[in-house]
Amino acid sequence: MINGFIYEWIDLSTGLKYIGRHEGSVDDGYVGSGTSFIVEYESRPNDFVRNLIWEGKNITVEELIRQEEYFLSLIPDDEFYFGKNRKYYNKVKNSSGFTSMHNPMKVDSIVEQMKETRKRLKLNNTWQNTVKKYGYEAACRMNASGDKSLGGKANKGKPKTEEHKKKIAQNHKGGRKKACKESNI
Repeated sequence: MINGFIYEWIDLSTGLKYIGRHEGSVDDGYVGSGTSFIVEYESRPNDFVRNLIWEGKNITVEELIRQEEYFLSLIPDDEFYFGKNRKYYNKVKNSSGFTSMHNPMKVDSIVEQMKETRKRLKLNNTWQNTVKKYGYEAACRMNASGDKSLGGKANKGKPKTEEHKKKIAQNHKGGRKKACKESNI
């Protein structure tokens, strides 16, 4: 049996919220594990406040997970991080998070269906959207800078595995990088 709680962080500068769970005491210093939330929290911790929304004493881990998933289930789908009406840093309605085995992006058939839909609807990819919004030269500078706040690569300078390099090559077929080099940007 454990003690645990469900919390909600509020980003005072953006209004976005993050719901999570923790096994332990409410005053043990735990912050959270959501990747998008943590990036923002670590860069400006004074802009966040935490509210305790449920606390359990002498409970099972399963009960804690059920409670978190209950609170996540109350969030409308379009208010999650990738939704049109984004109000949360949370990306999915499960307690395991976006990197869990329940992540739809880990199911090849779903990913292929999404790609086909994007193609059929003639939707742009991220690079095309950046070029459209900022212009080609600015997009190349952003890509080269590695400044993720400007749309640059978040992992610039980090070593890549051979598998990762192959995926990049397959996805971009050299388009962005090659085109930027050719224009000397």
